[in-house]
Amino acid sequence: MFAVLTSYKLISMPSPTPYRVILESTGLAWLMLLTTNPAFAQIPKPTDAPKPLAPEQSAAAFKLPPGFRMEIVVSEPLIASPSGVCWDERGRMFVSELHGYNLAGQLDIEELNKTGKLDTQVRRVQADEKFKRAAKAGTFGVVKWLRDTNGDGRMDAADVWATNLPPIYGLVPARGGIIVACAPDIVFLADRDGDGKAETRDVLFTGFPTGELERGINAPQWGADGWIYFGRGWGGGIITGPHLAAPVELPGSDFRIRPDGSAIEPVTGATHTFGFAMTESGDRFTVTTTVPGIFIAPLPWYYLARNPDAATPSLEIATGDRRAYSISKPHPWRQKRADDPAYFKYYNSRYGAAESEATGWFTAACGPMVYQDRALPGLRGQYFVCEPAGNLIHRAVIEADGSALTIHRASGEEKSEFAASTDAWSHPMNLTHGPDGSIWITDYYREIIEDYSAIPRHLQQQYGVYAGHDRGRIYRLTHHDAPPVPAADMSGLDTQALARECASPLFWRRQTAQRLLVERGGNPLIPAFSPDGREGARRAVEGEVHGANVLQEAKKILRELLADKNAEPSAVIIALRTLDQLGALTPSDVRPFISHADAAVRIHALQLADHWFAKDEGRALLDATLTAAAAELSRCLPGSSASGSACAGWTPLSCLRCTGVAWKCSAPSCASRAAPRPSSRRSRKPSPRAGMNPNSPARSTSSPPPSRTRGPPCSMRSPGAARTRRASRSLTNPRGLPSRLSLRALSPESAPRRARWRTPSSRLWRTRNRWCRQASYRPSNKSAKGRSGNSSRLWRGRAT
Repeated sequence: MFAVLTSYKLISMPSPTPYRVILESTGLAWLMLLTTNPAFAQIPKPTDAPKPLAPEQSAAAFKLPPGFRMEIVVSEPLIASPSGVCWDERGRMFVSELHGYNLAGQLDIEELNKTGKLDTQVRRVQADEKFKRAAKAGTFGVVKWLRDTNGDGRMDAADVWATNLPPIYGLVPARGGIIVACAPDIVFLADRDGDGKAETRDVLFTGFPTGELERGINAPQWGADGWIYFGRGWGGGIITGPHLAAPVELPGSDFRIRPDGSAIEPVTGATHTFGFAMTESGDRFTVTTTVPGIFIAPLPWYYLARNPDAATPSLEIATGDRRAYSISKPHPWRQKRADDPAYFKYYNSRYGAAESEATGWFTAACGPMVYQDRALPGLRGQYFVCEPAGNLIHRAVIEADGSALTIHRASGEEKSEFAASTDAWSHPMNLTHGPDGSIWITDYYREIIEDYSAIPRHLQQQYGVYAGHDRGRIYRLTHHDAPPVPAADMSGLDTQALARECASPLFWRRQTAQRLLVERGGNPLIPAFSPDGREGARRAVEGEVHGANVLQEAKKILRELLADKNAEPSAVIIALRTLDQLGALTPSDVRPFISHADAAVRIHALQLADHWFAKDEGRALLDATLTAAAAELSRCLPGSSASGSACAGWTPLSCLRCTGVAWKCSAPSCASRAAPRPSSRRSRKPSPRAGMNPNSPARSTSSPPPSRTRGPPCSMRSPGAARTRRASRSLTNPRGLPSRLSLRALSPESAPRRARWRTPSSRLWRTRNRWCRQASYRPSNKSAKGRSGNSSRLWRGRAT
């Protein structure tokens, strides 16, 4: 029996039955038991379906490099359908849960099974709308607080900290609470009364689109700049919030927010599925289901918005290797689909070998991370990405390729994976830095992880698509030589101790120390005084004075860290960024790091230096920057006479990895030079067709016009192996900066008619449409809803 209510409140979902939803409506309790219908017995249940393993067995099923081990931290019944994990400053572990995945498909086939007939028609079909509506009752999010009560390293108690939320796609600590991504909202949760429940629930932003459950806004992560970054999921929308001055219209790009909800803005690039990774320099990698790594051009959105004539970069596929070397036996439905000639032809003609073959390809890449700790030997700076459909975790080495970053398999793993499991129910889908420096792995443990629509319907009818929805595992990847770590609770550290923690070798401690210093800000101490009376006022003033002195001590410690010639680059970056967010950074703090030996430090320093370039106090800083840029260009052009300030003035936009900032220069000596031409080739995701080797070198389909001058090597994308490119027309904007599309042309004010956008090149049209989604942005007000004409559609990034 199915019950669809127009108004309900979800109370709980614990049940030994396949699924049970308790609803409360108009004072009455409704019980909806979606159990297996007797007619289901008419469809024979296959005997070859894989069986789940015990948690300890599942952890032991991973094949790892020597010295590494996988430990189970928590499993069902304490958690179910986990989607992410984080720790607050007290070291408390929180897990988000995402319930309802594939539920609509299960309801659909249970109704179909009442007929007793198998649907063998070759097609890909979604569940009926009535079952999608019914599934919403069982689609929700939960945050749990997990505890280790006996100190054995394994969680043995779980409290529901927050429930009745939309499905949660990730969480991050902030302001003494937790911020969760749960489309259509971003919500701040906090327990202010100490009862173990989050009674504070502040919707910071709302208006994000919803659709397929796995494509919501996702993977919130702190950046070193004090913003929280999100993957776009479905992307775009008019976003409102109680702390915003006006609604903001986002394009279809990733975005970032202020933790207090006071600001939201787009960032370059887009996460199409789940998760993205950030490097120490602030570069980002995203993924698609079949591409395990996409490098986002290192040109921040705010530079693009500030300079409408800037050349528009493109996303670069960081690797052409899309093979996944699973050691588990593929689920029988996958093998049967591959063995069926009709289905093989259907899927191969539409999706290529990745979908038509039983195994061997990335089909669900998600949850990437760049490991920035030192606890696990040999992994620092390496790139990891989950492939839940293949029951594995892939490792890659990051290398610079001119101004881009590429990834390739680690030595010794050319035909294997870093971590692969023989347990077909194990589906790693998210990776997180733990307080101890280990990698914590969220396992969406269940029989089938694939979207139900990808499975032939007659196989859905036999195997089902919802088994294991009440299960979930979280593992800790550690090493025999991992050093002991201090207690995770940092809430009791004073401000000076937090400043020293900015130099910690552990990523979580550095990040938490920075966050707490900034959150304490000008109030590093909370004076113990009564708010009433003269004595209370006197003690309040004394507390503020003492607090200011303590903050000065913290700033002094951070500057001592900057003065340490042996300081690690990660510590220097955190110290610079923390001083900046405390409002204490000066040009003299930044200047020594403009020419630092580490590229990540240079990039952060140059981005911070931009604050003062237009001010008198920044003149010396600007001179130092131009000198460093000239030296960098000289290194890019061996034997070149490029030196001095005249050359540095035309630092190309595509040399952002060298200079860190976008430049506009109107000096005659600069304008007269032929601007270095960025690559006019746009990356294309090649579908791995049958018989195609994705590791073979791809042809470059474009060559520079003879009348153009090639720029320095760092401004070019090399046409190396495993990279497929598409030719696109190169335009030159009025300033002489080469670009695919001038951002000025992306303004609806300057191009109110569609004819201005269209060109004979359909490839160029698609390029325009992509960058309208990724780079265009403007605040809007509620009356914008009534905008007419082409411009409103263009700002939404739609091809009209």
